[in-house]
Amino acid sequence: MPITIRWDDDDPNVLWQVFEGQWTVEDYIQSVDEITQAIKAHPETIDLIGDMTRSGSPPAKLLSVAGHLDRTTPDNRGTVVIVGSGLFIKTLLRVVENLTPRFSKNLYTADTVDEAHAMIAKAREPDMPAD
Repeated sequence: MPITIRWDDDDPNVLWQVFEGQWTVEDYIQSVDEITQAIKAHPETIDLIGDMTRSGSPPAKLLSVAGHLDRTTPDNRGTVVIVGSGLFIKTLLRVVENLTPRFSKNLYTADTVDEAHAMIAKAREPDMPAD
């Protein structure tokens, strides 16, 4: 399958969505539904790393799933970091931010997996009280 979902080897509250080669809108919807079920099965906040470092070009009609993304985002989904996304995906994510406020909350891009882990760790830090 061109998009696989797996749990992180070191952090039980991180899911991976790994893209390899060419994938379709249907593949993406199926992976989103699998992620949604996995997150809803856990009471804790679950963060997500979308690894696009080995992805082919995104399908032309990817924006057509925006409504589905917003409707299915679980309440306990935490930070989402897309790794190796390239300019097209980064631009697409800016458009999606306006269409899907629920899905786009805590959505970031990173150049490396290490950077993604650091972003998730920073997002998990408790807010410091104001002086």
